[in-house]
Amino acid sequence: MARFAVSTEAFTTVLVVCMLVSSAHVDASITYAEVATLLTACISYAIFGGTVPQACCEGVKAVHAGSTTVEDHRAICGCIMDGISRIPGINYDLVGTLHVPTKSHLPLTVQSQNVLTSCDGLS
Repeated sequence: MARFAVSTEAFTTVLVVCMLVSSAHVDASITYAEVATLLTACISYAIFGGTVPQACCEGVKAVHAGSTTVEDHRAICGCIMDGISRIPGINYDLVGTLHVPTKSHLPLTVQSQNVLTSCDGLS
């Protein structure tokens, strides 16, 4: 039951963030709202681990495809960092390993002990 409650709260948080910034364009090939929508399927994995949902893999690949320049990488990284910082229970180590099961990289780097790095060093 608690597992469902956290997922519902996390999903609600992402939706609220999407609504607040849906008109904001991140100066990239993909909007903040699109990034949030595409990666919503990854929330349960990022909290609980287990099997990565196919929709998460597809979302990561779509975000990767929308990130073609350094500016895109930084803008999308900022969106991801902002979005997941608002979700309680996120395991940043799991976020940092999403590239393995999805076979596609997100434009961000995760340090150990649940800390995201800055997006400024991305190239």
